[in-house]
Amino acid sequence: LAALPAPASGLLAALAPLGAAGAAVAVLALLLAGLRVRLLAGRPVASGPTWGCGYDAPTPRMQYTASSFAQPLTALFSGALGTRRMEEPVAGLFPARASFETRTPDAARERLFAPAFAGVEDLLARLRWLQNGSLQLYVLYLALTLVVLFLWKLG
Repeated sequence: LAALPAPASGLLAALAPLGAAGAAVAVLALLLAGLRVRLLAGRPVASGPTWGCGYDAPTPRMQYTASSFAQPLTALFSGALGTRRMEEPVAGLFPARASFETRTPDAARERLFAPAFAGVEDLLARLRWLQNGSLQLYVLYLALTLVVLFLWKLG
């Protein structure tokens, strides 16, 4: 190999400890994997379903949702986010029905993007007369655009 320039050799010298640490981690992982195989040799390894919070047959309604994970933050900022809470509390010893639901509207979508896109849609609806399905007219638009661009570039 040809001799490396000074900056490259300095970089290699600086990265050498990182390479050594990576190699040590790889050797450690291989040793632990070998130890696991040796300890479990001849033993049956059983697998089962993921823990289901004590339910034998969990349904999708029992799953954690994005709302469940975001709940601490949405509760903290519920006033600013406009979170609405709908709740039918548990009543009696053997309740027939109970429910809990929160809804946090997407402020950016409702206050920024929806009005902006509605405005663009209105503007484009007013220009719909330009698009009448005539290929000859589309070629004319293209030619006029090229002429305008050519004149703009010339002058």
